[in-house]
Amino acid sequence: MLFERLEQRELLAGDGLVGQYFHNVDFTGLAIERTEAVSFDWGAGSPAAGIDPDAFSVRWLGQVESSYSETYTFYTTSNQGVRLWVDGKLLIDNWQPHDAEEDSATIALTAGARYDVRLEYYEQFGSAEIRLEWSSASQTRQVIPATQLYSSPHGLLGDYNDAFGGHASRVDGAIDFDWGIARPHPNVAVDQFEVHWTGQIRADFSESYAFSITSDEGARLWVGGELVIDDWQAHATHTVVAAKQLEAGKWYDVRVEYFDATGNAEVTFQWS
Repeated sequence: MLFERLEQRELLAGDGLVGQYFHNVDFTGLAIERTEAVSFDWGAGSPAAGIDPDAFSVRWLGQVESSYSETYTFYTTSNQGVRLWVDGKLLIDNWQPHDAEEDSATIALTAGARYDVRLEYYEQFGSAEIRLEWSSASQTRQVIPATQLYSSPHGLLGDYNDAFGGHASRVDGAIDFDWGIARPHPNVAVDQFEVHWTGQIRADFSESYAFSITSDEGARLWVGGELVIDDWQAHATHTVVAAKQLEAGKWYDVRVEYFDATGNAEVTFQWS
């Protein structure tokens, strides 16, 4: 049986776009980064502590996924300059000072596909406002929700914790680790740690899939809310396989839990 690492699948649940906030209007002097949907009316205030309310710029990056295979209209409401790219195409280009204005453009999207998004904005004086919306024949106009936006195109969100208070979070492109007696993360201890990975997975075919976890030590797997593998005990390296029926094109919540008590640490998650 051949297994495929869960690396080339788009797994992470929608969480928003990565917003990079800069101290200047020319995208220099990075101040903060945060993940979010884009719907802000800052007025005369600052978007974040320490940023000049009349001299900043923001670049949002990530991907967008539509629910329908239709032509979508993207809308920006901005005060002041704004540019929007979707799938590498410059759809909106209003890169000049202006009061609150709405701009719009259309593009055909395929349901379930993810498209690169880049939104740029700057504020130079007066009130600051920026909003990103969409609509289609089937989609009522709305601010594009964080659940339809993806800050990372691939991976599961890993939450690392040890028994001594160490903690770290990161997006792992695949669960395929053989740490041995090394730390899984610089902030986490060598032994007595757990990792919880969460995200989503989508199958290409409507058929039974075999899920495999190889671990040293305990591991558990949920797919679509169902506990598929329950191997939550200390043991040397071994593999557990379980089957689950999936529907093509449907997204399933995925949760993998792993713990290491002592000695070597290893975990790999695959499917076929």
